[in-house]
Order: sequence, then C-alpha cells, then structure tokens
Amino acid sequence: MYEHKWATLAQVYIRWNEIENDESDGLDKIMQYSNERFEGLAERNVKVIPRVYLHWDGGDMYWPADLTDGDYSSEAFQQRLIRLIRRLGEAWNDDPRVAFIEMGIFGKWGEQESPSPKDVDEDYGTTMEQILGDEFTSAFPDKIVSVRHIWDQFPNHTFGQYWDSWGHNDQIHGQGVGIKGALTSEATHKTHYIGGEVAYNWGSFAIQPGDSPDDTLRDPIHRDFMINTLRWLHCTQLRWIDDYDQENPQSQAGAEEIQRAMGYRFVLEEVGFTAQVTAGQLRGVSEDTSRRRTQRASAFGRGATEVDSERSCQCL
Repeated sequence: MYEHKWATLAQVYIRWNEIENDESDGLDKIMQYSNERFEGLAERNVKVIPRVYLHWDGGDMYWPADLTDGDYSSEAFQQRLIRLIRRLGEAWNDDPRVAFIEMGIFGKWGEQESPSPKDVDEDYGTTMEQILGDEFTSAFPDKIVSVRHIWDQFPNHTFGQYWDSWGHNDQIHGQGVGIKGALTSEATHKTHYIGGEVAYNWGSFAIQPGDSPDDTLRDPIHRDFMINTLRWLHCTQLRWIDDYDQENPQSQAGAEEIQRAMGYRFVLEEVGFTAQVTAGQLRGVSEDTSRRRTQRASAFGRGATEVDSERSCQCL
C-alpha cells in the first residue's frame, strides 16, 4: 500500500469481476475482498474511497464471466447492476473504514465517460441514469456518493463530484466551469465532498497542471493555478499530485502550500470568560468564530490502488 505522511484517504479501484464473477457469487465474496484490501488502513487512521469499474483501458475488460464484455444496456446487466449496488450498500454503508463512495462502474476507469449512463440511455432507450441514482441513494443513506458530472447528469439526485483531470488545460473551461455552476446553484460543496485526480498523461497537461506532480508543486505558475482551482471549486481531496519526490525540499514546500489550501479553517476572533469562579458555579464562556475560506483538506494525494499493472492512487 502506497504511503504518504499526510494521507488520510486511500482511493481503491475495484474490478467488478473481483467481487462478483458469476451470478452464484454472494455478499460474502465482497466482504472477504474488502477485508483483504482495506487491511491495515484503520491502524494508520486512513479511510477508503472505493470505486468499482468494468473497463480500464483498451481491451482490459472486467465484466463477470457470465455477462457480456462491453454491455451496459441489457436486461441481464441491469438486474445484476441493481443487485451489486444493493450488496455494496450492505457491505460498505456501515463500514467505518469507508469514507465516501465513488459511483464509477460506467466508462473507462469508472469515470462515467465513454460511455456515461446518460449516453447509454440515449443510445438504447434505457433508464440507467435514474437506476444508478436511485439505487446508490438507497444503498448508501449514511455515506456520501460522488459522480463524474454533477452539472450534467443525475438531475434528480444530489451527489458529490470527482473530476479525474482536475484543473487540466483541456477541461478547465468546460468541466471546471460546469462544476462551478453546479456549486453556485446547488451549494453541493456544503454537504458533499469535491475532489478528484490531477492528470499528467493526456492532452495539453504541460500547460496546466504541469509536466508532473513535482512541476506542479515547484513552479509558482502551476502551483498558484492549482491553489486557485482548489479554492474556486471547494476541493478537499486530490490524487496523483501526491506522487512527487518527498525528499526534494522545493516539492515538499509546494505540497505544504497546496495541503493548506484545501478545506476550511475556523478562526476564533474573540473569546470571553468570567475572571473569577466561585466553587460550585459554572464558568461563563463566550466566543465569536469565523470560517475562513482557505480550503484545508482531510486528504491530498494519490491513493491506494490497482494492485496489478494499473494506477496506484492515494489521497492526502
């Protein structure tokens, strides 16, 4: 398991066929898998953000053996999807090791693109978007669930947001602005977490967020840009950016700046109390507290993950 001194969250990508590869597989398989993957995290005060997916990239497909690879629309897939979500709820809703749930499942890496549930509905006349929204809401009454496009999908539900190319030059004007619009109209950030992953492997990433995590943290242009996006969109959790050289003083200093830019700080502006206390009486205390928008986070970083050849991600 990847470790980082500031990490309090671990992203865990889970192939569907690892927790269910046949209709005969039961809840016990999900529980056993979870116990194995989450082992040791509680002792480090780290909680998990799990995401189940079916397609990683290219031909890397992970549908159960008795379903058809690439199928997001059949009746058989729909029935198994509903059953899986309900079982995930049984396994994780009351599990204190689990912090949040990323809906995932659809599209490459579970990023709900290529295809999105909305795409499947438009192409096949299904109601996958509604089914996913209803079932995840029902299965996780005590956990926050996040999705990839809060401004464009699941209009009948309220979810958090994971942006898996956070601050990317090719998406800032589309997806960044979309997220901001949803936060402005719905104030989602007040009840749900906003986070994601900084991408360094596609498009014009060299413009923003930079060539690498170290470049983002050391270069003031990239670092200030990243901090601005954190405050703009109320981000409290990021991955991949934590994969910097922890022995490099410049990278370490930049990482501290970004860590401090996440979340909120509560500042005591004024405190008053009685100067004298009589035995048997309570001391009077008053305070004036303000909330500073300086974005302090519970997590920043890359996360726990694909145990085999795919991405590893931890949060800081």
